[in-house]
Amino acid sequence: MDDKNNVTILRCQLGDLPKNTRILALEDNEIDRDALARAAEKSDLKVDFQYVGTLEDLSTELEQATYDLAILNYLLPDGTGLEAIKIINESSLNSDCPTIMIATQAETTIAVAAMKSGCSDYILKADLTPATFRRAIVSALQKAMLRQKFNDAGRTLIKLQAAIRDHADMTTTTLRPMLKRSLSQINAMEFARLQSDQTGKDPRLEILSENCLDMLKLCDVFERDNLLLRDPG
Repeated sequence: MDDKNNVTILRCQLGDLPKNTRILALEDNEIDRDALARAAEKSDLKVDFQYVGTLEDLSTELEQATYDLAILNYLLPDGTGLEAIKIINESSLNSDCPTIMIATQAETTIAVAAMKSGCSDYILKADLTPATFRRAIVSALQKAMLRQKFNDAGRTLIKLQAAIRDHADMTTTTLRPMLKRSLSQINAMEFARLQSDQTGKDPRLEILSENCLDMLKLCDVFERDNLLLRDPG
């Protein structure tokens, strides 16, 4: 598939992306910075670049602002892009920032290693075009959004499990004993009525008894769900 078709296909994926993508680019070479800027300009993506040239500058910038994406050159004056990934992962503001490695053909093996370390994608410098730039950016941002949704769902599940456990504990220690006492009192009142020669059931006592039984069934549900959480098998 040629670059023109790639751009056409990827254009339809813009809906979920940030309106203006903030990119932190770790690149010390002015020529490569210009190449990134040209590719971005022709990619039909709205991006703002903040450039840094060293790992030290990267660390400083990561603590000053948040970014949607980081593009990392592999070979740097004071280290490598692999070290940069570690710095980003440990950042207090940008630990969830997706990363893309920019590598030469000779550094392809390193780029693959970077992906195993959590890098979203890599682009070969020789293959940098508006289409490859766009494809990598869109893919990295979409992966980050999916990861965020997955993490949010996980946190929601943890809260739900905690709520079920709390309700189950409450039903076991408080609600179930209280309902059983109430049923015993209702039965005692009904027995007293029969002993006093009153005929027929008292509808008010019958309603209270049914309500207690319904609540006990709800206790069963909470306790059953709690057991399933503790022992899914």
